[in-house]
Amino acid sequence: NRSKKKGNAFENQVAKELGIWMFNDVNFLQRHLTSGAQKNVYCGDIIPVKQLPDWFNKWTILIETKNGYPTNIPNIWRQTWLKDIFNKARQEAAIHNQNIIFLIIRFKNRSKLLFTNCYIDPKIILYNAIFPLEQNGKVHNIYVYDYNTLLKTDFRKVLKSIRK
Repeated sequence: NRSKKKGNAFENQVAKELGIWMFNDVNFLQRHLTSGAQKNVYCGDIIPVKQLPDWFNKWTILIETKNGYPTNIPNIWRQTWLKDIFNKARQEAAIHNQNIIFLIIRFKNRSKLLFTNCYIDPKIILYNAIFPLEQNGKVHNIYVYDYNTLLKTDFRKVLKSIRK
């Protein structure tokens, strides 16, 4: 299936990019062999496969990726599919104590965006958009950042500045 191959290639690309950004190691993160379908120690599409460095106390990031979606721009904030994906990620994150959600989406013919439940200090990077997500009667904010701009920042500074 061609779309499955594209999705796998996208996950592999993002894993390498995030591995370099976070740990200066292209092989530190990898696509989950079952692409998140089977839950082990960590859940998500991309997980660490090496021992975490001492400065990184515990793996608390759930990374999901999505590629395609040609009909969802420019009215993304009205799309229930994004809310459904994010709500599912929030539920999985709570089970596995991975409370930082990174949902990386590349819409067709667009650059990648990072959707996250984390507010990052604007001195480090400004968010492009923010929109509310209701789950169990409680409203949570989803912050949207330009993924490529984020990769140019210092990961440790981003991690220290995150507020959920």
